[in-house]
Amino acid sequence: MWAKQLFNKAMLATLLFPLAAPAAEHAKSGDAPAPASAASEQPAAPAPSQHAVESRLANVGRLVTVSSGAKKIQSSGNADAIALYTEARGHYDEAKGQFAAGEIAAANKSLGEATKVMFKAVRAAGKVQAIEDYHRRVFVNRDESVKALLAALKRINQEKGGSEEANHAIVSVETMAAEARSLAESGEVDAARKILDTAYITTKTTIEKLRGGETLVRTLNFASPEEEYVYEIDRNDTHQMLVKVFVMKKGVSQGVKAMVDKFVERATSLRTDAEKQAGGGDHPAAIDTLEESTKQLIRAIRAGGLYIPG
Repeated sequence: MWAKQLFNKAMLATLLFPLAAPAAEHAKSGDAPAPASAASEQPAAPAPSQHAVESRLANVGRLVTVSSGAKKIQSSGNADAIALYTEARGHYDEAKGQFAAGEIAAANKSLGEATKVMFKAVRAAGKVQAIEDYHRRVFVNRDESVKALLAALKRINQEKGGSEEANHAIVSVETMAAEARSLAESGEVDAARKILDTAYITTKTTIEKLRGGETLVRTLNFASPEEEYVYEIDRNDTHQMLVKVFVMKKGVSQGVKAMVDKFVERATSLRTDAEKQAGGGDHPAAIDTLEESTKQLIRAIRAGGLYIPG
């Protein structure tokens, strides 16, 4: 502490004496010292030239009218992004008027605002696009799962001699899948995914009925543990959805809800463990953990009054 204080005093003297030296020089020459405020004043930034602002006006004009960012915003359908875009266009139009009136500095300031708000609009539109991309990936994965399960259902139904219920389910799933793909092509991905969710549940429960509750994993051939892990993730997601749709939404007593919540909490913890195991490359262990997580969800569904095999 003592050494630090000596150092601080030395530094303070070093800082002060150079400031005192000019005053001494002025005293020797007979001149009065300059006011302290004059030393602290900063030179004003040079005003932008008319040519520079004219060039900037053209660049910002392209940014807010024909750039990829402008097109992205206009096609995003996001109200926040479009509102920001409209504000940016307003600043740009204001800059054009100011430049025409010879108000070069004001025009330059408005162009700065236009650029700043425009970038905010692009970021807002980008977030929406990222969400849309995520929903499309989820849809594609769900669609592939439905295709795989439908093929399994047809095979198992044939093995079992065919049943009227299974045949009806196959037709129903094929119809729903076709409708979902048509909706996805028209851009209604979220609505399409919901239809596929129903198709997925229908296919899976029909298979489980045909096999009398046998584990479906044993009827499918996976190319790798990673592929089986992806399947188990999808299966776990489906049972989570069943809990939300068929148990929690229908309204249950507090006692039943407490029981369901307990199973779901355990399932969520196991799911987290499985994701960590998969992240570390141990997919076989992750598969076992996911299966246990799904069993907890099945218990939650049964506790809520809906029996499903498993």
